[in-house]
Amino acid sequence: MATQYDTWLKTLGPLRADMPMTVRGLAITHTITYPGNVTTATLTGSVKASPDATSELAVFTVGAPSFNAGTNLTTWAVSLTGAQTGALPADADGDGRVDLVYDFILTLSGGTPQRIFGGLFPVSGFVTEPGDDLWKGRVS
Repeated sequence: MATQYDTWLKTLGPLRADMPMTVRGLAITHTITYPGNVTTATLTGSVKASPDATSELAVFTVGAPSFNAGTNLTTWAVSLTGAQTGALPADADGDGRVDLVYDFILTLSGGTPQRIFGGLFPVSGFVTEPGDDLWKGRVS
């Protein structure tokens, strides 16, 4: 699917990893893995309206890193709350989807920040608002 961000997405090359569709108003959680023991590194991630936007639309909460010596991987849980995804821009063209962009930056202890991956952050709308109990018990 072509987007207005195709040029930027191509610059990511093998670092491109589009997020699965996110539903506005629902929380999301993902696990990020990185090779080696980088538990002293700092991981940050954000969602923006465009690659050059000056402000973030949402900033991921990044859990404490965990290193597994057997797999030689460091993992983090990253998440956005329902309130954060609910505050993302609504669809303007009536197709029920908004394409945003995101990336994650890893800074090794004493090192230079580097993008470890990024891509599209698709957000779909909803019909019944999350948590809406209006129809509860009315359909059998």
